[in-house]
Amino acid sequence: MQLALVALAVMRFGLRLELAPEYDSNVDRVEQGPASTAGAPASGTGASSQQAPAPVGSFLLQSTARSTLTLAAGANALRLGLDVGGKWFFESDARQQDEVVLRAALDARHRFDRGVTLALAGEYWDAFQWNDCPPLTPTDPTGVPETWCHRDFRQAGARLVASWARGVPAIAAEVGARGYQWKPDADLSFLGVGAAVTPSARFRQRDRDGEDDTEWTLSSTGRIEQRFYEGPALRSIDDLGDARLPSRRDLVATWSASVSYVGRALWSLGYLVECDRSSSAGESFLYEALTMSLTMPLGRRFTAAGRAQLLFFSSGAGQALYGEDENRDALTIDLAREMGAGFTLAARYSVFANAAGSTREYLRQLVSLGVTWSR
Repeated sequence: MQLALVALAVMRFGLRLELAPEYDSNVDRVEQGPASTAGAPASGTGASSQQAPAPVGSFLLQSTARSTLTLAAGANALRLGLDVGGKWFFESDARQQDEVVLRAALDARHRFDRGVTLALAGEYWDAFQWNDCPPLTPTDPTGVPETWCHRDFRQAGARLVASWARGVPAIAAEVGARGYQWKPDADLSFLGVGAAVTPSARFRQRDRDGEDDTEWTLSSTGRIEQRFYEGPALRSIDDLGDARLPSRRDLVATWSASVSYVGRALWSLGYLVECDRSSSAGESFLYEALTMSLTMPLGRRFTAAGRAQLLFFSSGAGQALYGEDENRDALTIDLAREMGAGFTLAARYSVFANAAGSTREYLRQLVSLGVTWSR
């Protein structure tokens, strides 16, 4: 009986449910205009601008269930997470984007003396799309189902993270591996092995009552990953490839830095530069990203938030690894109001456009109004 009471005392369960009607003005994320050139981000559809159909807009229903279970006992902690979500489109021409997503995560950690923590993190992420894409040409004689519009993927990975946080600065280092499968095109699937180091500094200013008033955090991350692709290393951008070619290898290096502030308002500013050196012709890229976010209360239980992303491509086009990634300039604005009893109403507007320098036109807008419940 006593053991059961102790277990309950260190166990926490969280649940968040979301239901949101939404409108997507470009469900297949197609581009218009002449073929892209170096420095222009990829469309993510795999179709050329001459082949891609006109953008299709549709209303949809989006739902998500997120659950967490946390167990803590002394210096040990275990956190389990399970997310299930889906999108269902109303327009018949958009139903190829119907999707169900499953994501499971594990984080187990032990805290040693002198601020040292060792953690093992694992993740499984799977997206399913079952409706065929429309043909690129209505008279396609092959009869082979098209996959150009799909963005479903599978990923499983694990990381070992060691951190030291005792005063300023703190530092974390990690090593890990992941298997990634891009379902529309197996050539883009890979095994990645990487490492990262993140130094950070946190400064707190307390008010006269001794309570936390404001907090500043400065952090920087250097990351490197070697990717072993299933597809071949093409000799030129027009090469169709064959079984005799060696497998593609990419070395991806990323450096990022950010500053964030927590007080009455929350804001952050981040910078990232990523370089991919690929053994396959036309697949290397270099780009920079500037991100800004702001969250602030408006009174009467209203909260407003905004996030902006600006990309600058020096060469190539970064691959979008996840279904909801947009390698484009983006702006998102949120307005939420707590209704009580765990319910929150939220409205969101997002717009995405190609980065400066692209020769192709792209516009995607999302508008949603949803309700969430959490405990």
